[in-house]
Amino acid sequence: MLECLAKEGLLEKKGERYVNSRIAQTHLCKNSSLPMLNFLKKHFYDLEIWLNLAEIAKKGAVEVKRENLFSKLVIHAMAEHAMMGELQWAVETVAQYEEFRRARKMLDLGGGHGLYSVAFTQLNPNLEAVVFDLPEVVEKAKHYCKSSARVRFMSGDFFKDEIGGGYDFIFSSCNPAGKNSAMFPKICNALNSGGIYANKQFFWDDCSLDLLDLEWNLWNFGIEKGEKRFTFKGDLSLDEYLKELEKHDFEILGIHSYGDQKMIVARKTK
Repeated sequence: MLECLAKEGLLEKKGERYVNSRIAQTHLCKNSSLPMLNFLKKHFYDLEIWLNLAEIAKKGAVEVKRENLFSKLVIHAMAEHAMMGELQWAVETVAQYEEFRRARKMLDLGGGHGLYSVAFTQLNPNLEAVVFDLPEVVEKAKHYCKSSARVRFMSGDFFKDEIGGGYDFIFSSCNPAGKNSAMFPKICNALNSGGIYANKQFFWDDCSLDLLDLEWNLWNFGIEKGEKRFTFKGDLSLDEYLKELEKHDFEILGIHSYGDQKMIVARKTK
């Protein structure tokens, strides 16, 4: 077993002894500087669902309680994954815009762990952020944001509840509302004229289905999904979303790519 782990790069052999490799020490130990244990736990959770494939094929997707899934597992996995470069790329990209540097109040819509808000407030010393998410998720987010005095929290369901107003900057990342046209009125009403909206999502236009898309549809949590992973019923394509932004008086400032994700940065003109 030790030889196999060494071959995979998780251990190093020194004489007759085996020690953790750099990648294992960095990501796979309890005291790791950038732990990925919850990220791996989420992957094992997904893999275990495959064991029920025959049952799912007959009776439909496994139903999961949303409050348990997000607050106990997904939020922690997403936080660890974000720290591996995605978060740094997003905040540095948005920070290039003058509108962000002038912003004083931010909404992190469906903000989950809140680490984006922490990073944005560090880059803009005059910015205060509001993380909006489900009550049980917000309680977990407070742990990740406890070192930032300029990040506060608002609990609710963005499909049903008000999201506040007077924001100069709204950020949305990989959440079920991210490509849904029903959210545009709320976003427009909440954002000040001249403010910017940065939306980072997976747009799978013209992509064929694969096994990861099947895995996405093996389980459900109360919101009807689309066929492609990280998509939901009613999601717009990238072109449709851009047209909808323009209909709601947004000017597209930039479209940025990170792997399979696109981040649209748009300014409200009225």
